[in-house]
Amino acid sequence: MDFFMQNAHWIWVGILVACLVVESLTMSLTTIWSGIACVPLIFISLLKISLPYQFLIFVLLTLVLIFFTRPFVVKKLKMNKSDSENINSLIGNEVSVVKKIGVGQRGLVKLSNGIVYNAVASGNVEIVEGSICKILGVNGNTLTVGN
Repeated sequence: MDFFMQNAHWIWVGILVACLVVESLTMSLTTIWSGIACVPLIFISLLKISLPYQFLIFVLLTLVLIFFTRPFVVKKLKMNKSDSENINSLIGNEVSVVKKIGVGQRGLVKLSNGIVYNAVASGNVEIVEGSICKILGVNGNTLTVGN
């Protein structure tokens, strides 16, 4: 136990590095708070406070940081917005057909910003190249279009 008390600051540095590595791999804004809680513990451990109290301080700091700062940071970074919400916002926009969309076949359409998507026609219709259509739905990376 004496070894741990003498090297507790290095243990907290190790936990800090481990938390930062895990956070960089997951990007979930969870382990970052444990890493931040390690910083004051590096200095607190130099005061020779016993390990159980150090661990209690670590847990309390981590919980406070998670519950009081994580929601604010997630909101500011808009981390809960998924790609499916972004692509679904295309529904209702007009596109131009750049490759004919046959019955039961895929073609290509171009958005006004120049991005080209795969597309299928809604219903059993053929849409010729150069037509202007409206996006009716999204299925993966394929748009469903119609007039």
